[in-house]
Amino acid sequence: MALGIGRDDVRQRLAQEGADWEVGPETAAARVAGFNPANRLGYVPGPDAPSLEHAERVARQLAAGPSAAAEAAAAPATFDWRAKAGKNYVTPVKDQGACGSCVAFGVLGAVESLVRISLRKPTASVNLSEAQLFFCYGPKFDAGACPDGGWWPDAALEALRTGIADESRYPYTDQNQKCRIPADWRTKSTRVTGWRMLGTPAAIKRHIAAVGPVTACFSVYEDFYYYGSGIYRQVTGDFVGGHCVCVVGYNDAKRYWLCKNSWGTSWGEDGFVRIAYGECGIDDAMWAADGVVVSTLRAWPVLKRGADGQPARTLQYLLRFRGQQVEVDGDFGTRTETAVKAFQRGKALIVDGIVGPVTWGVLITTLRRGSTGEAVKAVQELVSRHGMPLLADGAFGARTEAAVKAYQTRVAQPADGKVPAPTWQALVSGMP
Repeated sequence: MALGIGRDDVRQRLAQEGADWEVGPETAAARVAGFNPANRLGYVPGPDAPSLEHAERVARQLAAGPSAAAEAAAAPATFDWRAKAGKNYVTPVKDQGACGSCVAFGVLGAVESLVRISLRKPTASVNLSEAQLFFCYGPKFDAGACPDGGWWPDAALEALRTGIADESRYPYTDQNQKCRIPADWRTKSTRVTGWRMLGTPAAIKRHIAAVGPVTACFSVYEDFYYYGSGIYRQVTGDFVGGHCVCVVGYNDAKRYWLCKNSWGTSWGEDGFVRIAYGECGIDDAMWAADGVVVSTLRAWPVLKRGADGQPARTLQYLLRFRGQQVEVDGDFGTRTETAVKAFQRGKALIVDGIVGPVTWGVLITTLRRGSTGEAVKAVQELVSRHGMPLLADGAFGARTEAAVKAYQTRVAQPADGKVPAPTWQALVSGMP
């Protein structure tokens, strides 16, 4: 699908309307036109969410109300996280390319800034993996495939409760792909502690000023692709689709939201756009993370024949849990090596008898209150080594749950009493 209007059409309409924005350079417009325009977007309303058309009507009403002013929210009249006390807490503009993955970029743009803000370090190097969010979590949370894409921030933020790796562990490309995140990605990860929807301009401004940037989604019309500078208001062109961006500030005097787009720095104001209050549904609602936690885990131990001690005992318990006949004696000998190879062969892994991140990741299972068996015994022994004595009876009851929660609190993990992969890795690697 090509755009039905050109730069001259937009420029002429801007003059007729007296609009307060200008068309961008021809090179930027040509670059955008090189893709199917819809593939530069990717937002669709989630289940039970109102339509984009409904959001446009609500946004106009909200923007016109007296409670929309920052003053009503006890917030500053203008705010910009790129210039907070002279410091820039906003990470660099990225480019989603020809894939409808804007939700991943709009959400992680806000989360990256929140990491810098929480560290009180605007120069912190923060670059999270949009590829993991879109290609690994996305399919589990109903995201559409490239090039069309299609997702919503609610699902993306919920996925981020589990955690996200750095971009260096899984770099983004705009081609549809299966998840390719390394098995040991949790060695360093960032997760959100919770999230919320903000349903009024006052609440949005209050959150931006007090906590950090948020994610907004809105209707995109053809003229938006030609934006170069100024305060954008839709003046011409057909509806193309829904799009999400990161909102890093606002200005009540000039009545606009300051947004970080994901179309590269050659588009707009070095990749940013000022969108007028009430325009294209942007004020209807925005999404915000409550907080972030950056976790660093020790690497999984690599075990092979000759290893001994608690890691070897844990391995033997897990092999027994997976149906292998092996004694739990803490000695990685011939029988344990044979059991490891049999397990690897059955799971179509590399059959080398060595237990690294991939094999550990397939051996473990999420445990919770009510679980029983050999894997529970492994956890009970591991937790006991951290000053919380437990009988390794294989029954995951209230005492085991309480001990797991205490350990999770110690290593800055969600203290829910369950034992997912991050808790297993912390325990097996010997994190104190």
